[in-house]
Order: sequence, then structure tokens, then C-alpha cells
Amino acid sequence: MQDDELGVRVPGSEVLHPSARSSLQEALARYGALVLQEAERLEAASHVGPGPAMITPSMITDSEMWVRRGYSKPKKSGPQQAAIAASYFMAILCGYFVNNIDKAWGSIGFAVCATAGVIAHIRGGQA
Repeated sequence: MQDDELGVRVPGSEVLHPSARSSLQEALARYGALVLQEAERLEAASHVGPGPAMITPSMITDSEMWVRRGYSKPKKSGPQQAAIAASYFMAILCGYFVNNIDKAWGSIGFAVCATAGVIAHIRGGQA
């Protein structure tokens, strides 16, 4: 995709400090990229036939709503997905150790698995 500049005027931004104005421009660029990516996804889902792809104004409006409301989230990285899977596995393993909590190895195993599960849950970005 070709990178081009899209001029956007934000009322009140002229009074911002230059570093704050630069941060605002970066935030708008990131948000615009997310909206465009979601619009491309919507277009691909509704596109039929061999003709060229065409993103319509309604797709931009819909994708902006999806991004703004948080319905569209970027895919998690491989390590994050592994951490999420590990947290679920630790929950299952904790259940096994809870069934044997009256034995020393059961209580120790439960404590270790619960701790590892919480850490994996946080690393997975679900906290």
C-alpha cells in the first residue's frame, strides 16, 4: 500500500506545544491505520467476483465505529497466545491438585500451578 498524507484539521490543536502536537499527529496516524485496516477487512468479507476491491464510505464509517468501540482488536502475538494457552492448562492442572489438596504434594502443586497460571494470564494480556 502506498503511504500518502491525509490532511486533518483538529480544532484547538494550534494551541498545543509542538511535542504534544506531534504526539497527536502520531496518535491520529495510528488510529487512521486501524480504521483503514478494518475497512479493508470489511471489504474483503463482502467482495465477490474478480473485480477490483472498493472501500465505500459506509465501510469507513462502520470500521471507525468498530475500532472506536473496541470490537476490532489486533491479533495477539505468538508468545501471548502461548501464555493464554498455558494459563488455561494451569487452571486444569490446579483442578487436579485441588482434588489431592489433603496430601502435601497436592497443596504444593496447587500453589505452584496457581502462581504460574496467574503469571501466564498476565503475560497473555488478559488481566
